[in-house]
Amino acid sequence: MKLDELILEAGANLPIAKKNDIKTSDQLANDSQQMKLGTFGALVPSTKCQQKLTFFMQDNNIKNPVLPEDMHCTLLQSTKYVPGYSAETSLARPIFANNLKCAIFDKRDAEGGKRQVLVVTFNCPEIIQRRERVIRDAGDNYKEAATRNTYIPHITLSYDAGTDPLDVDMLTYNLSEYLDLLLFDSEYEEPLDLDRTPSNLPQ
Repeated sequence: MKLDELILEAGANLPIAKKNDIKTSDQLANDSQQMKLGTFGALVPSTKCQQKLTFFMQDNNIKNPVLPEDMHCTLLQSTKYVPGYSAETSLARPIFANNLKCAIFDKRDAEGGKRQVLVVTFNCPEIIQRRERVIRDAGDNYKEAATRNTYIPHITLSYDAGTDPLDVDMLTYNLSEYLDLLLFDSEYEEPLDLDRTPSNLPQ
């Protein structure tokens, strides 16, 4: 997808009005319940980007592809509730990412075996800055749940891409025929299920 296409799509998805910040009693009760859980936040790629990634996976025979509606870029996952974090349902200003590359994250399952997790990594300083700002503002209320030491912005395409070796360089080249930029136009948050083991936490 080219820059001019993404700009047009971004304009079509700008929010019409700001969300009402006044919370109802039910929302306040939900906040109280969330304090007992962790916090998960993620950015969502635009519908067109989801479609392009889906076509790419279909044409390249990627096993166990993630559904379009489940595609996301994890912003934070804290085993502590983060009271100061509030996701923007519709981003006031869409976020663009470039330098798309396919990569493999080896991940251990509950039985101790390894799975190939196929992801698309990308360059996006804005996402990193937003994440760092949320963590800084959260202070002691933030505790990272991820097992990796370094945050790598990415979208997971398959949580189990099979055991056959994948040529990520060739996949990266092929991906460029579908997308050269990603656009994120919304964000969501939900309680992080603390009953999950580290190997089953969302990527």
